[in-house]
Amino acid sequence: MPYISELLNNKITDSSDANVGKLEDILITPKEGAFEPLEFLVIKARGGGTKFVPYEFVANFTDDQISLKNLFSKIALNELPPGRAYVYLKKEVLDKQIVDVAGTRVVRVNDLRIGVVDNKMCLLGIDASFKGLLRRLGLSGYFFCQAL
Repeated sequence: MPYISELLNNKITDSSDANVGKLEDILITPKEGAFEPLEFLVIKARGGGTKFVPYEFVANFTDDQISLKNLFSKIALNELPPGRAYVYLKKEVLDKQIVDVAGTRVVRVNDLRIGVVDNKMCLLGIDASFKGLLRRLGLSGYFFCQAL
């Protein structure tokens, strides 16, 4: 199960193995009391501009490979469908301060965990740890913590 920091800026290929761009953000539709399935990938396209791809067209979604089931030109949208409120995980959640579930303290969202629930890729939770911060900054391999 990947973290969003491991996915952002990864190259994305379509069904013809063409490099179509890089992952810029992920969109969800918030639902109270439920794991939110991923709705759209926000892709910075190779030709310039931002495109939206519905998650249903994603074939592989791992920290080392993001690929699409179809040709990018057939499934990429220039704008989001109207009528729903979407949350941009990178832009609106990552590195923001939130109140924890118990409401006892404010924590900073250092990373976001993504995984499968009921055969759908969903947002599972936040990582407010120092290790999550290091992972997001790309420094997790440089520091080792040992119990004394």
